Amino acid sequence: MSKFRKLMAAAALLFVSSSVFVACDDDPNQLGPIGINSIVTTAQTAYVQWTIVSGDYIDGYKIVLREGGRDGQIVDEVITLPKETNHTFENLKPNTVYTVSTQGQLTSKSGFSSADIAYREFMTAPYVTTTGVTSVVKPNTEVDTLGNIITVDRAWSTVKFSQIDAVNCGNYRVVLYQGSEQEVKAGKAKTIGTETVSRDENPAEGATFGPLSLSTTYTVATNAIANASCWFLGNADASYYTFTTPAQ
Repeated sequence: MSKFRKLMAAAALLFVSSSVFVACDDDPNQLGPIGINSIVTTAQTAYVQWTIVSGDYIDGYKIVLREGGRDGQIVDEVITLPKETNHTFENLKPNTVYTVSTQGQLTSKSGFSSADIAYREFMTAPYVTTTGVTSVVKPNTEVDTLGNIITVDRAWSTVKFSQIDAVNCGNYRVVLYQGSEQEVKAGKAKTIGTETVSRDENPAEGATFGPLSLSTTYTVATNAIANASCWFLGNADASYYTFTTPAQ
């Protein structure tokens, strides 16, 4: 199962749509707002789930996505079927505020003159970019397979990455693998180590791994970790950076 499908399955467990009918208290001839039950995001997608309206009151739902607040520029707009309860918006900007709105599309037999609009603001998941890796070589004292103490040249590599200004980012996670990006994504790379960097620290100082083998290909995967008030589940999408340690 893909990462995105797992996110959607988790969202479905957290939020369940219900079949209800609502009329606006201020105007009995106006259909009330369509409740937005949940929003789960990745860096470039937003999965929106809303409440079903029972009866023959609507032909479907008008779902509008704006960048920024309620008055922001419209990014996408869809009309869904009456029994549909969710929609996924794609090709969004990472770490960006959006507002989604829902509105019932009235049938000619509904008896209502208009339908209210519900709004909900959210933020897409952040995307951390690795800006570079620097390596130094120095002697390292080790014990060989025969139990002898030896001195061998090893590399220490420091991963540096961009800092993101996101209220829904807790910390940063940097994972080092031995192998290429393709091997990492295929699950064939060896995990060397994991470092967690606090948002209170300076990411420009990076995360350092070592001792590492010389003339060896490694890949780092860096991502943001969700905090308690985030819109994304677990960890944000990872960026990958492949490098080779010095020969000497």
